[in-house]
Amino acid sequence: MKVSVIIPVYNTASFVEECILSVQRQTLQDLEMILVDDGSTDNSKQIILRCMQNDNRIQYHYQDNRGAGTARNLGIEKARGEFIAFLDSDDLFYDSDALERMVAACENNRAAVCASYRNEFKKGQILPADLFKYLGEIPPEGRRVSFLEHQDDFFFQSYLYQRDLIENHSLRFSPYRRYEDPPFLLRVLDLAEGLWLLPVTLHCYRKGHQDWGKNGIHVADSLSGLRDNLLLAEKKYPVLYQKLIARIDRMYRDDIQNNPSARLNQVLLQINDIYKRNDPQHRNLPILDELFPGGLILF
Repeated sequence: MKVSVIIPVYNTASFVEECILSVQRQTLQDLEMILVDDGSTDNSKQIILRCMQNDNRIQYHYQDNRGAGTARNLGIEKARGEFIAFLDSDDLFYDSDALERMVAACENNRAAVCASYRNEFKKGQILPADLFKYLGEIPPEGRRVSFLEHQDDFFFQSYLYQRDLIENHSLRFSPYRRYEDPPFLLRVLDLAEGLWLLPVTLHCYRKGHQDWGKNGIHVADSLSGLRDNLLLAEKKYPVLYQKLIARIDRMYRDDIQNNPSARLNQVLLQINDIYKRNDPQHRNLPILDELFPGGLILF
């Protein structure tokens, strides 16, 4: 078995069949699809079971709702492929030869990780995203990219992973409800010390239909994942470290202000300790002094 495609599913009855079809269109046929139902309450299960009748490569597994990260972890436990790819059930694989070419690139170049470009699908339009485009033109056979050159932790679905790398280091997704995938991707790329970049588009992200409503748990989980990556980045990846610090203000300012909790405050203080350790000339993260001039309280 060459590739295990792990697909967490939660109430995506409108999209999951198209997702499965995009995998079936891959020129690489030596694969399995591991769909993990994360406690869906719609008819996602019935659609998957119908698809299974015509394709014995599809597996269906169920768990009570615990989040996409734990669903992917179950998929990793079930996987038998030499390589693992991840696809969310409301997204698509794009280029039909992407998996075949990425497997070949890994094998020909002794690479544990292969990366690809990424598209976004919104309002009926498919447009290329910026992932890796900053590197300029890539030769058709691809090229090696060190993680010191890349230093980013987003878009884990655009990669193909050697399963041995994941299993030998017991790599799993964090049990967070948000920001559970960047810590996984960062640990993988840190251990692999880079990737092979191929100019092919594996992943197409369906954008605009999600309900990104957040509560205190989601915000605390997001910042917990960001904290985890700061702890690794501060020692080795200064560019990524600065990106993560900037994200706190750029992406989470309103969420921090609107969802106070003891756990969130605790995570913010942990992040602040990391910041002060690396920026000793500053007393606190600027956002903390601005939002909490009287100081954070662990209530």
